[in-house]
Amino acid sequence: IPAEGNPQATLSAAELPTAICRILTTPQFWYVALYFGGLFGSFLAYADLWNIPYQLKVFGHTIQHASLLNSAFPIGMTVGSLIGGAWANRAGFLIPIRVFSIVALVTEALLFGNALPEAGAGFAFFLVGIGCSAASLALAALPEHLEAILVPIATTFVMTFTYLLSALI
Repeated sequence: IPAEGNPQATLSAAELPTAICRILTTPQFWYVALYFGGLFGSFLAYADLWNIPYQLKVFGHTIQHASLLNSAFPIGMTVGSLIGGAWANRAGFLIPIRVFSIVALVTEALLFGNALPEAGAGFAFFLVGIGCSAASLALAALPEHLEAILVPIATTFVMTFTYLLSALI
Protein backbone atom coordinates (compact mmCIF):
# COMPACT_ATOMS: atom_id res chain seq x y z
CA ILE A 1 0.00 0.00 0.00
CA PRO A 2 1.51 3.34 -0.99
CA ALA A 3 2.84 5.67 1.68
CA GLU A 4 1.03 8.97 2.33
CA GLY A 5 3.47 11.10 0.33
CA ASN A 6 3.69 8.65 -2.57
CA PRO A 7 0.41 8.64 -4.53
CA GLN A 8 -0.01 5.64 -6.76
CA ALA A 9 -2.71 5.20 -9.41
CA THR A 10 -3.03 1.41 -9.17
CA LEU A 11 -1.98 -1.46 -6.99
CA SER A 12 0.41 -4.09 -8.23
CA ALA A 13 -0.62 -7.73 -8.14
CA ALA A 14 1.74 -8.29 -5.22
CA GLU A 15 0.04 -5.51 -3.21
CA LEU A 16 -3.52 -6.76 -3.81
CA PRO A 17 -3.64 -9.42 -1.02
CA THR A 18 -2.42 -6.86 1.53
CA ALA A 19 -4.97 -4.33 0.27
CA ILE A 20 -7.82 -6.83 0.50
CA CYS A 21 -6.72 -7.80 4.01
CA ARG A 22 -6.65 -4.11 5.01
CA ILE A 23 -10.17 -3.60 3.69
CA LEU A 24 -11.62 -6.73 5.29
CA THR A 25 -10.06 -5.94 8.68
CA THR A 26 -11.45 -2.40 8.81
CA PRO A 27 -14.60 -2.51 10.99
CA GLN A 28 -16.16 0.50 9.23
CA PHE A 29 -16.04 -1.41 5.93
CA TRP A 30 -18.31 -4.04 7.47
CA TYR A 31 -20.66 -1.40 8.88
CA VAL A 32 -20.98 0.12 5.41
CA ALA A 33 -21.43 -3.31 3.80
CA LEU A 34 -24.16 -4.35 6.24
CA TYR A 35 -25.92 -1.02 6.08
CA PHE A 36 -25.85 -0.67 2.30
CA GLY A 37 -26.56 -4.38 1.84
CA GLY A 38 -29.46 -4.28 4.28
CA LEU A 39 -31.18 -1.33 2.67
CA PHE A 40 -30.43 -1.87 -0.99
CA GLY A 41 -30.33 -5.67 -0.68
CA SER A 42 -33.84 -5.79 0.77
CA PHE A 43 -35.04 -3.56 -2.05
CA LEU A 44 -33.47 -5.88 -4.63
CA ALA A 45 -34.75 -9.01 -2.92
CA TYR A 46 -38.33 -7.80 -3.11
CA ALA A 47 -37.96 -6.30 -6.58
CA ASP A 48 -41.17 -7.99 -7.70
CA LEU A 49 -43.14 -5.64 -5.47
CA TRP A 50 -41.81 -2.80 -7.60
CA ASN A 51 -42.48 -4.72 -10.85
CA ILE A 52 -45.48 -3.44 -12.85
CA PRO A 53 -46.59 -6.86 -14.21
CA TYR A 54 -46.44 -8.28 -10.66
CA GLN A 55 -48.59 -5.45 -9.35
CA LEU A 56 -51.08 -5.99 -12.17
CA LYS A 57 -51.41 -9.73 -11.46
CA VAL A 58 -51.14 -9.95 -7.69
CA PHE A 59 -52.67 -6.68 -6.51
CA GLY A 60 -55.04 -6.11 -9.44
CA HIS A 61 -53.76 -2.57 -10.03
CA THR A 62 -54.40 -0.83 -13.29
CA ILE A 63 -51.32 -0.15 -15.38
CA GLN A 64 -51.65 3.55 -14.57
CA HIS A 65 -51.78 2.93 -10.82
CA ALA A 66 -48.86 0.47 -10.91
CA SER A 67 -46.80 2.95 -12.94
CA LEU A 68 -47.62 5.75 -10.53
CA LEU A 69 -46.59 3.59 -7.56
CA ASN A 70 -43.32 2.68 -9.28
CA SER A 71 -42.52 6.33 -9.95
CA ALA A 72 -42.89 7.22 -6.26
CA PHE A 73 -39.75 5.28 -5.32
CA PRO A 74 -37.24 7.07 -7.62
CA ILE A 75 -38.85 10.42 -6.78
CA GLY A 76 -38.31 9.60 -3.09
CA MET A 77 -34.72 8.59 -3.85
CA THR A 78 -34.10 11.91 -5.58
CA VAL A 79 -35.65 13.99 -2.80
CA GLY A 80 -33.91 11.90 -0.14
CA SER A 81 -30.53 12.22 -1.83
CA LEU A 82 -30.80 15.99 -1.89
CA ILE A 83 -31.96 16.21 1.74
CA GLY A 84 -29.54 13.55 2.98
CA GLY A 85 -26.55 15.03 1.19
CA ALA A 86 -27.22 18.52 2.53
CA TRP A 87 -27.85 17.14 6.03
CA ALA A 88 -24.68 15.00 5.95
CA ASN A 89 -22.61 18.04 4.91
CA ARG A 90 -23.77 19.83 8.04
CA ALA A 91 -24.10 17.05 10.63
CA GLY A 92 -21.85 14.27 9.32
CA PHE A 93 -22.99 10.91 7.99
CA LEU A 94 -24.14 9.16 11.15
CA ILE A 95 -27.37 10.97 12.06
CA PRO A 96 -28.86 11.09 8.52
CA ILE A 97 -27.95 7.44 7.95
CA ARG A 98 -29.71 6.36 11.15
CA VAL A 99 -32.84 8.42 10.57
CA PHE A 100 -33.19 7.49 6.89
CA SER A 101 -32.64 3.80 7.56
CA ILE A 102 -35.32 3.78 10.26
CA VAL A 103 -37.73 5.46 7.84
CA ALA A 104 -36.97 2.87 5.14
CA LEU A 105 -37.08 -0.20 7.36
CA VAL A 106 -40.27 0.75 9.21
CA THR A 107 -42.02 1.65 5.96
CA GLU A 108 -40.86 -1.57 4.27
CA ALA A 109 -42.08 -3.59 7.25
CA LEU A 110 -45.49 -1.94 6.98
CA LEU A 111 -45.59 -2.53 3.22
CA PHE A 112 -44.51 -6.16 3.41
CA GLY A 113 -46.82 -6.79 6.37
CA ASN A 114 -49.77 -5.45 4.36
CA ALA A 115 -50.42 -2.99 7.21
CA LEU A 116 -50.94 0.04 4.98
CA PRO A 117 -54.15 0.85 3.13
CA GLU A 118 -53.78 0.82 -0.62
CA ALA A 119 -54.31 4.56 -0.74
CA GLY A 120 -51.13 5.01 1.30
CA ALA A 121 -48.97 2.73 -0.83
CA GLY A 122 -47.74 5.54 -3.10
CA PHE A 123 -46.67 7.62 -0.12
CA ALA A 124 -45.07 4.52 1.43
CA PHE A 125 -43.09 3.86 -1.77
CA PHE A 126 -41.98 7.50 -1.66
CA LEU A 127 -40.83 7.09 1.96
CA VAL A 128 -38.95 3.88 1.11
CA GLY A 129 -37.20 5.83 -1.64
CA ILE A 130 -36.24 8.57 0.79
CA GLY A 131 -34.95 6.02 3.29
CA CYS A 132 -33.01 4.00 0.74
CA SER A 133 -31.36 7.13 -0.62
CA ALA A 134 -29.18 7.18 2.49
CA ALA A 135 -27.51 3.98 1.31
CA SER A 136 -25.34 6.12 -0.95
CA LEU A 137 -24.21 8.08 2.11
CA ALA A 138 -22.71 4.87 3.47
CA LEU A 139 -20.58 4.47 0.35
CA ALA A 140 -19.53 8.10 0.65
CA ALA A 141 -18.24 7.35 4.15
CA LEU A 142 -15.68 4.78 2.92
CA PRO A 143 -13.00 7.38 2.02
CA GLU A 144 -13.04 8.55 5.64
CA HIS A 145 -11.83 5.14 6.81
CA LEU A 146 -9.68 3.79 3.97
CA GLU A 147 -6.84 5.09 1.84
CA ALA A 148 -8.03 6.54 -1.47
CA ILE A 149 -6.47 3.72 -3.48
CA LEU A 150 -8.51 1.12 -1.53
CA VAL A 151 -11.92 2.80 -1.90
CA PRO A 152 -12.75 1.41 -5.41
CA ILE A 153 -11.94 -2.13 -4.24
CA ALA A 154 -13.96 -1.69 -1.05
CA THR A 155 -16.91 -0.28 -3.01
CA THR A 156 -16.80 -3.29 -5.35
CA PHE A 157 -16.83 -5.63 -2.35
CA VAL A 158 -19.82 -3.77 -0.84
CA MET A 159 -21.76 -4.06 -4.11
CA THR A 160 -20.93 -7.75 -4.47
CA PHE A 161 -21.97 -8.38 -0.86
CA THR A 162 -25.24 -6.52 -1.48
CA TYR A 163 -26.17 -8.62 -4.50
CA LEU A 164 -25.25 -11.84 -2.68
CA LEU A 165 -27.32 -10.77 0.34
CA SER A 166 -30.33 -9.98 -1.83
CA ALA A 167 -30.02 -13.38 -3.50
CA LEU A 168 -29.97 -15.08 -0.09
CA ILE A 169 -33.08 -13.19 1.06
